[in-house]
Amino acid sequence: MSIVIEGEVALPLNPNCFLFAARPNDVLRNRSWLEVQKVAIPILEEFHGTCGIDTTLWFGRQAEINRFNQEHAYVTMMFVFDGLSSREDLKAIETQVKSTQIAWSPGTMTPLPRRAFPSLIVKSGKVYQVWIRTDDGPRSGHLTYDNELVRIRFHSPDDVDSSQFVRMIRHIEGTRQQPRPPDIELERLKMAFALRISERIVEADGKVVDGEAHFIEHTFPFELLDKMGLTDITALDKAWEQSCEQLPNLLGHHEKLALIGIFFAACHSGGTLATEEMRVLKDAAVLLGLEGSEVVEYISRLW
Repeated sequence: MSIVIEGEVALPLNPNCFLFAARPNDVLRNRSWLEVQKVAIPILEEFHGTCGIDTTLWFGRQAEINRFNQEHAYVTMMFVFDGLSSREDLKAIETQVKSTQIAWSPGTMTPLPRRAFPSLIVKSGKVYQVWIRTDDGPRSGHLTYDNELVRIRFHSPDDVDSSQFVRMIRHIEGTRQQPRPPDIELERLKMAFALRISERIVEADGKVVDGEAHFIEHTFPFELLDKMGLTDITALDKAWEQSCEQLPNLLGHHEKLALIGIFFAACHSGGTLATEEMRVLKDAAVLLGLEGSEVVEYISRLW
């Protein structure tokens, strides 16, 4: 039976994701793509049942080069959602992920990788199969594993039939939302907060080395700051003050952890971790309303 795409759905705006990684052998060997999705659906349903947040599930591939210049590939599974998540909400995802028969890594907040695609979404309590809108028509992604290589493949509705997807789940086309003024202002405050804290981190030990300067330039490019109206020092000062007042209440737990990830990367950008730099990170966590123990536990995942 051919695929019928019924309507469309707006994907979350959040540029960050809650990411888990696993060896390809654990995920794709002796397991069809249909079976991989069946593993993921209960996680989505349980998370939505816990917090009521609409969530998109992405899959992708990630490669790392070890000290012997050998590439190791990983399958990534990513949860993307807007809204005010709590610490307990993220724990609910982790509990469900751990209950699978796959050895996933602990979850980390990270920018959504380029080598990834949306696969499933839970919206208003229902799970849907997501198709991507392209110039050539809708496409659905899947992962393959051949000769120790993980590849992302895309197919059109004419290339596959419904037997290759989970039964009784409707197919819809995922579309990008246009950010609203409140969304844009929130991103502006997050950028001001992240920039100020990152600058304090790299300057904390009294010197800024090349790696730290590159981190600031790469993470906070002038063009982006200019677009957000943050190149003027007076405007930046005002946005910084507003961010300290508002972000603790406006950000979900996952977004706060994403900021902690940026700050830890800033601490590490000089090649070493200075005590003075980590103290700035700790102070930033307090400003965001995070507990010290949970920050230490989260940083241990990034180490």
